[in-house]
Amino acid sequence: MRTDITELKATEAALRQSEERFRDFAESASDWLWECGPDLRFTYLSEQFEGHSGMLASLVIGRTREEVGKPAENDESWKNHLADLRARRPFRDFRYRSETPDGSPIYFRISGVPVFDDDGAFKGYRGTGTNVAAQVRAEQQAERALQ
Repeated sequence: MRTDITELKATEAALRQSEERFRDFAESASDWLWECGPDLRFTYLSEQFEGHSGMLASLVIGRTREEVGKPAENDESWKNHLADLRARRPFRDFRYRSETPDGSPIYFRISGVPVFDDDGAFKGYRGTGTNVAAQVRAEQQAERALQ
């Protein structure tokens, strides 16, 4: 018995090309990719995270963004972000402060989308992150120059 696998091979090649294309788009749109579980704790950070953030992924995995970040007590942007997370809404360009292991401030800009299973159960978030520390320092310097 002989089976023609030409169509199967073509489908596999198209899938590989599609995955590669998606990965290229995702990686060029941000510094790293991340994922959180339903408890909003980080479960995945792409390899690029450590190089772009100066932080060890092992110190972030298992923690929430709130635990990694340094939210100010009455910070409206954090309140809005946490409300988005509770409501399972997508978010874009949330900017927050964290610290590297040596205590230096670092600033991230992240975007994410909620992920649901086929039955509609919330599985967590997936998204992208960018180190915007240089931009924040420039903004702070410009602000001081205007004073």
